[in-house]
Amino acid sequence: MSGIQGDQLAIWLAAVVAFGNFAFTIVGVCLVERMGRRKLLLSSLAGVFFSLFLLGGAFYMAKRNDASISVHETAPSYMKNSCPSSGFCLDCLEDKCGFCFVKDATNNPVSGSCVPFNSSSDHSAAYGRCSQKDNSTTWSYEACPYKYAWLAIVALILYIAAFAPGMGPMPWTINSEIYPLWARSTGNAFATATNWTCNLVISMTFLTLTESITRFGAFWLYGGISFCGWVFFFIYVPETKGKSLEELEHLFL
Repeated sequence: MSGIQGDQLAIWLAAVVAFGNFAFTIVGVCLVERMGRRKLLLSSLAGVFFSLFLLGGAFYMAKRNDASISVHETAPSYMKNSCPSSGFCLDCLEDKCGFCFVKDATNNPVSGSCVPFNSSSDHSAAYGRCSQKDNSTTWSYEACPYKYAWLAIVALILYIAAFAPGMGPMPWTINSEIYPLWARSTGNAFATATNWTCNLVISMTFLTLTESITRFGAFWLYGGISFCGWVFFFIYVPETKGKSLEELEHLFL
């Protein structure tokens, strides 16, 4: 969807994301006593809000600059073509077909067609221009050609850089400090249950949400929720750095 093509590139990008998550978590550990819990939490959530809107913008740009299907390739009489003959590259890939196109002088995709995979390999088309090795055409079956793919990568890196130091560890740190002793176990139990329930809800609804309000709409929705969370934290979450348990108990009296 965002224009990342190739299994090896996708694997390396996933490895970079995982390493970035680890590295920025260490940064959060180093900053927590210097900045304080509240400042680190608010700055982290502000970065999450910004990066989610940027990520939504990357998917919006991908949708707006999607290559169109302008060429219809006739299928052999013995083969059924279930791929769309009009529309855009994303429509083609969502129907489990491949996109065959030619690059113009500015490297933009033109003369695109939607063709089924070869039955023996998805690295070539079942028929038409991309059914044989030809340097004049390009076969895309994993992602649509998109020259702004770097924008989605930058947004994802910014998200990891913002989330890992603050929103990742800080809620658990604050949870361990903010409750009075008599409510600590119950409060942490409810916090853990809420966290994993929200994870489950997002996992179960993400694909349906992207179909209902588009991919960029889903990320903008998450960004809006992050903004509401930032306002809530700004108003209600106190600073717990350097405070004793007795002082913390008086914060909510």
